[in-house]
Amino acid sequence: LAIVTTMRADFLEPCLQYESLTKLIQNQAVLMPPLQGGDLERAIAKPAELQGYRLEEGLLGTILKEAGNLPLLQFALTELWEKRECQRHLLKLEKYGWMEGAIWSLNRHADQVYSYKDFGEDAPTEARTEQEQEWIKRIFLKLVRTGEEEKDTRQRQPKGKLLSIAGDNSEALSEVINELVQGRLLVTGETEERRNIAELVADAK
Repeated sequence: LAIVTTMRADFLEPCLQYESLTKLIQNQAVLMPPLQGGDLERAIAKPAELQGYRLEEGLLGTILKEAGNLPLLQFALTELWEKRECQRHLLKLEKYGWMEGAIWSLNRHADQVYSYKDFGEDAPTEARTEQEQEWIKRIFLKLVRTGEEEKDTRQRQPKGKLLSIAGDNSEALSEVINELVQGRLLVTGETEERRNIAELVADAK
C-alpha cells in the first residue's frame, strides 16, 4: 500500500511548525519542479496530437511565451480546443490571438459568465439580473480564504452554505451555481464524499 499526499509549495511552511510532520516531509517529500522546455511543449501539444490534431505553425511558440501559470494555461488551451478547426484537424494561431492569450481569455470569459446567462460563442441574449450578479459576488467571496499575513487562496464550501445566501430563493441560486459550473468557473464534487462541496476551478490571478 502506498499513500501519496500532494500539497502546494506555498502551503509547506505552516507544516514545519509540527516536529513529527517536519521529519516526514524531510524524509519523504518529492518536490515537483515547474514544467519547462520540452516537457512543457509536450504538455501543450501532445494531447491534441493524440486526438489527431496539430498546432498551426507559430502557435506553440506564442503559447510558450506566457506559459508560466499552468492553471491559466490549462483554461486557455481548453478554450482553444473548443475553437478548433475540425475539418482540417487544426488548432489555429488566429483563434489564440482572438482570445488575447491565457490571462485575458479567463478574464473575458469570467466577465461574460457574470454578465450573461448565455455565454457560448454566439452573441449573448439574456442578461443576468442585479440579484444574480450579487449572488455571484457573494459566492466567490465565500470561496476565497484571505488573511493579512497569508496569500489569498481558494477554499471549499458546502453547497448548502452557498445556497443559504439566497434565503428562500435557494432554488434560483442553485441554478446560478450550476451555470457557474457549466461556465468552468466553479467545480463541484465528482465523488460521493464530495458531491455537496463547491470550490473555485483555480485561484490563479
